[in-house]
Amino acid sequence: FIRVQLTVVVDLLNLDFNLLRRVLPVLQRALTILSCFPDLLFTVAIINVPRFFATFWPIIKGFLDPRTATKFELYANPAKGNQRLLELVSEEELSSDYGGSGPSVAEMVAQEVEVSDVAVATPTRQIVELLTTHRRHGNMASFDFELKADEMASFTVYTNAKTDGANVVLGRCNEKVPLTTIRMTRGDGSGGSKEAGKKHNDNDRHCFKELTEESQPLRGPGQYQISVTLPPGSPHDHFVVLGNVYKYNQS
Repeated sequence: FIRVQLTVVVDLLNLDFNLLRRVLPVLQRALTILSCFPDLLFTVAIINVPRFFATFWPIIKGFLDPRTATKFELYANPAKGNQRLLELVSEEELSSDYGGSGPSVAEMVAQEVEVSDVAVATPTRQIVELLTTHRRHGNMASFDFELKADEMASFTVYTNAKTDGANVVLGRCNEKVPLTTIRMTRGDGSGGSKEAGKKHNDNDRHCFKELTEESQPLRGPGQYQISVTLPPGSPHDHFVVLGNVYKYNQS
């Protein structure tokens, strides 16, 4: 597994009052997930902040874990926002839209569009689920989803679980034989693996693993289920499943 910390940039340029009201439920869900993984987040830099956003910020901040809230930085002045981004991201990697020498956002989007069996290389939609395991539910949590005939998907599982040994299973609904099973076990930093059920400190707990390989995405149509099961006796833990869904040509 790879330990990661995220730097998130949110650009509020041209955001108006009505749009913010419409996206608040989506924002609340995203912040709920972030609050379950406070140590995974390094910084959230919100730039080009409009004046009216100050009215909503106390409400938005209320959704956050206190540790997570301290990692949010707001910049109304574009120059100060870009200056901060250059401190967080190397100039070569930062988009030219924000003072770096990297490709513009429009150029990066254009580079992702390819001619292949995937009609559009960028996802047409995403599936994001927060799974929380509890002892009273047998240390298991799951969710169902559907893919249409012209859709395929790839999935990644993220966790900061206190214990190792989580089994993640992908299968068709109402079928006992799984399509894919992975076991999430972090390395000890020297290439070895720790025993299932062994606890880790906060700095060692963040990991992610691909549930589906990019070369072999899950193809529709069908009803599917993803489940996470921890070893018996484990404390409750959180897992985020992120799925990118693409359109593909069936001919």
